[in-house]
Parts: sequence; C-alpha cells; structure tokens
Amino acid sequence: MPEQADPIAGLVADHREIEGVVTAARDAITAACGSPAEATLVAVALEALRDLEAFAEVDLALHIAKEERVLFPALREAAENATGDTIDDMLAQHDEVRERNQQLRAVLDAIDGHHDEVRAETESLRVDLKTDPSPAVLESLLDTVKRLDWILQGHFMDEEINLFEPAHEIFSAAVLSDLALRMSALDAEYV
Repeated sequence: MPEQADPIAGLVADHREIEGVVTAARDAITAACGSPAEATLVAVALEALRDLEAFAEVDLALHIAKEERVLFPALREAAENATGDTIDDMLAQHDEVRERNQQLRAVLDAIDGHHDEVRAETESLRVDLKTDPSPAVLESLLDTVKRLDWILQGHFMDEEINLFEPAHEIFSAAVLSDLALRMSALDAEYV
C-alpha cells in the first residue's frame, strides 16, 4: 500500500485501496453467480477471490498492524478517556475482518481440494477439486464477500470519523512524523 508522509492520510488511502480490491472480488463473483455455467466467469471470480485472500494476508494485515501497533496505542496515550471505547470497538471490528478473511480462505482451500471446513456460514461446504464450484458455493462466496464488504465499510467510516479526524487535532506534526516512521518500519515485516 502506498506510504504517505501523513500517516493518517496513508491509512485513509489504504481504506480506499482495500475497498477497491473487495469491490473487484464482489463484482467478479456476482458475475459468476449470474452465469455459473460460464467457466471463464467462474475462473475470473476465483482468481479475484484469491487476489483478495492474498491482499488480506499481507496488505490488510499490514494496515491493521499500523493501526493496532502504532496509531491506537498513541491515541490511547494521548486521549485515553475520549477514544478508549472507540479503539476497543475498532479492535473488535478487526477481529471480525480477520474472521471473514479466514472464512474466505477456507472456501478457497476447499475449492483447491484441501477440503478444510469453512467457518461460519460456509462451514458445511466442500468442493471436489475435479469439479467447478456449484452455484450454491458461488452464492456462499458472494455472501462472504458481501459481509466482509459490509463490515469494512462500517469499520472504515467509524475509524475515519471517530479516530482519524481527532488524531489530526490531538497530534502535533512531530508526533505524526514519528507515527509515519513507526508505520513505515512495519512494512518490512509484511513483505
């Protein structure tokens, strides 16, 4: 994800990038659900879902680390009473995002023949490697991506309004610069 001098602007840019990847996956799986017999659409959808999984594994995990390991502790220290509950809410939402990503990964593993159990709503679904995903599996994947999108949209709005806007008021330019350096240092851990 692009790193910016203002760490808050960088996190907002991450949000837009994440939205784009999720939208691409949602659109591809929607097209495949509309024509499940069209092998090309199904292949494109599965590739988009694998891209989403790979993105979540590295880029989304890095974004979450920047928030949880750098921004949130700094905000807690600077304004414990004003933002503590909001940060706890954001941490819980990060857990939900991780759970949805795990559900998506498990479905993709099943499609690849690993036959792992899929968590939550996709838990009972299994697909043989020799067959294309059924319309029901495609619909389940679409539901998982839609739920992930829904969680992320609400989460991003909460963060941007309740944390990012106040951060610009709370932190001096020097503190923001330090946060940017600390966030940049995390990049090496996720590459």
